[in-house]
Amino acid sequence: MTYSRTLASFLLLTAAGLLSAGCAPVQKSCQCGKGSPAADVSVRLERIQNHVRILNGITWELPGATDPANRAAVAACFSELTEILPLIEGDERSSEFRVGIRILQDARAQLTAAGPDQSVEPVISSGLRATERLLRGLNRSHFDNDAAMTKQLDVLQKKVGELDTSHDSMNRVYAAQTLRNTTSILEQMSASLMERSGIETKPAAKADAPARQ
Repeated sequence: MTYSRTLASFLLLTAAGLLSAGCAPVQKSCQCGKGSPAADVSVRLERIQNHVRILNGITWELPGATDPANRAAVAACFSELTEILPLIEGDERSSEFRVGIRILQDARAQLTAAGPDQSVEPVISSGLRATERLLRGLNRSHFDNDAAMTKQLDVLQKKVGELDTSHDSMNRVYAAQTLRNTTSILEQMSASLMERSGIETKPAAKADAPARQ
């Protein structure tokens, strides 16, 4: 019941966006008013899958070989998350969701601007905690508290908690594990959305890992 209602809302929101936007930019999944809402949903879901693949490739480069490399990779992960999570959430976003995304954006900006002697462990922890809360919210609102996702989220929450008692290299290891767990949950959410939409899922292709700097 909830799955059907969620997909129906997803289609209605997309149709409303097409009518109000008219000729929207390509990144809004609308090609100047052409195509049906179903086609727009297909594009949107494909964007989710593509961003998740990119995120997966980055997480397997973590922890970074050096502290600057690690910061850059985590910042890149946060950047992908700020793309993926709103695509899953849809156009009607709660204030709680917007706050969580803002925390992720701020964390990414701080990681990018941080000096070499500045500790970024609290920044990374803040971003990962926001991610865990956002994923729980999506599971509740879009996936009817799916049991398998809930189990994975409980593991994720434990991993995030381990960041409080770890520092330096171990903190980077736990952050890497947390981001890989996050990717696994997002892959499950993406697959569920594709299944309920009736769109055939493309075979998963392993993303090429970026070269170490």
